[in-house]
Amino acid sequence: MILTINCGSSTIKYQLFSTDVESVIAKGIVSRIGEEGSYFEQETARGKVKDFATVPSHHKAFEICINNLMHPDYGAINDINEIEAVGHRARAWRRFVHCLDTD
Repeated sequence: MILTINCGSSTIKYQLFSTDVESVIAKGIVSRIGEEGSYFEQETARGKVKDFATVPSHHKAFEICINNLMHPDYGAINDINEIEAVGHRARAWRRFVHCLDTD
């Protein structure tokens, strides 16, 4: 499976695709990172879940993403090793002084 991650200044959005990229196995968001009222949502074939959580950092938000993907009741995978590749996009321009254009 392929995990894609989109990090913003106060959110992490993620999708887990089948290896052939034919279908979305799971998708979710951790929102309001570092703010009051932080929450997460996830949708898989097993259903949807939404809950509030204390999310002080992007590190904690990513832990929540992985824990949700492996959750025994509403997760999509049993083991983190089922993820074969990770794609990442960061977009938190307020925190960068200099950006490197790789084109």
